[in-house]
Amino acid sequence: MIDVFVKAVPLILANLSPVLSAKLFPKMNAPVDFNKKWKGKRVFGSHKTWRGVATMMCVGLLSGYLVLGSIKYGLLTGVGVVAGDLLTSFIKRKINLKPGASFEPWDSEILVACVIIATWDLFNAFEVLGIMLAAPFIYKAFNVLGFMLKLQKNPW
Repeated sequence: MIDVFVKAVPLILANLSPVLSAKLFPKMNAPVDFNKKWKGKRVFGSHKTWRGVATMMCVGLLSGYLVLGSIKYGLLTGVGVVAGDLLTSFIKRKINLKPGASFEPWDSEILVACVIIATWDLFNAFEVLGIMLAAPFIYKAFNVLGFMLKLQKNPW
């Protein structure tokens, strides 16, 4: 099970990185959807920025290389995290949830599923099951920590 957590570290770090980059680079907040609407609603919403995409990709790449010695895994983790984050945002907009609203446990499960699809050759079936079961708890723990450290407005 420790192996599963180690393999999940790049995913966790990449997913957390936009919160930190928003504090470090507050003016670099161009929206991914260019403020465009689809069926009367923003595609991703104001919380999804190119700064966040770049940060997730860089942190995924760097942590994948440092933790697992694999640039390929780091790059694919970054792609999976970005895809999962944007897909979750897209779904939330379509079901009328505001940016930043809780979507537990689906936010973590969608994100993890996208990473697993992107890095399909890294995980075996047992590890996929373990990470899918652990993801909501890990996700929640880090969100509460971010809230306690005043890095985000809500504990979700």
